[in-house]
Amino acid sequence: MADGSHRRPGVRFGVAAAVGFTASLLVAWGSAHPEFAFNRYGWLEPAVDTIGNSLPLPWNRVAIVVGVASLCAVWWQMRLRPGGRP
Repeated sequence: MADGSHRRPGVRFGVAAAVGFTASLLVAWGSAHPEFAFNRYGWLEPAVDTIGNSLPLPWNRVAIVVGVASLCAVWWQMRLRPGGRP
């Protein structure tokens, strides 16, 4: 880069990918709860309803928050840093 910033990850790519994948699954699982459906009777697809109902309230919200926080943390660790090698 022109300003001398290079990518120097704080975590290995494989670990970051695994954390990112798991965090994305947590966000998806938590948001599959019927309270987030646009239909007042829940999701139209029974499989989504079943997956969403497997995580009861308020644990679905906890899963979403933990997933988003994990995604933010892993992105922060993977940011470009000055003085690092590409």
